[in-house]
Amino acid sequence: MYAYLALLLVIAMTDVVARTIPNRSVLLLLLVLLMVFGLPTGQACLQAMGCLLLGLLLFRYRVIGGGDVKLLTVIALFIAAPYFTLTLLLMVWAGGIVAGLCWLACMIQQRPRAYTVPYAVPICLAGTFGLLASG
Repeated sequence: MYAYLALLLVIAMTDVVARTIPNRSVLLLLLVLLMVFGLPTGQACLQAMGCLLLGLLLFRYRVIGGGDVKLLTVIALFIAAPYFTLTLLLMVWAGGIVAGLCWLACMIQQRPRAYTVPYAVPICLAGTFGLLASG
């Protein structure tokens, strides 16, 4: 039942190591979540559409990666409306911490401006909260 948690961990670790989120992993996550939660509601589809549109805008300006947008959209499909805003706030908060840690690591290694943020980590952390609270 909680196979999606293990899959989220694998996705986050892949992003940390390779700075990429494979399409197959996101598709597998979608299939597992469909089996666990069933078909998403209309409200969840609107949430996911909002995430997708905002994510595409952020992707356009190179703020966030395409894999992050796909991952967030899939997770948003299965988060209950009462937990959606809190999940996004948790994601932004966790993302700030991860970005700060990445910045600090680059300063220690004396490589300013040469860092990327594995944003799948905060997406998966906050998504885990949202999915567990929803289900």
